[in-house]
Amino acid sequence: MTLETYLAYLVATIVVLVIPGPTIMLVVSCSLTQGKRAALRR
Repeated sequence: MTLETYLAYLVATIVVLVIPGPTIMLVVSCSLTQGKRAALRR
């Protein structure tokens, strides 16, 4: 694996990990509208 390929893979992996998914957005919106207890409830 060349250095350029490894760096491209590393950047793509970091971008995917940094972007929040739909589940995290649901928890954040739920906690903002209904408070912490609603977001932490299972």
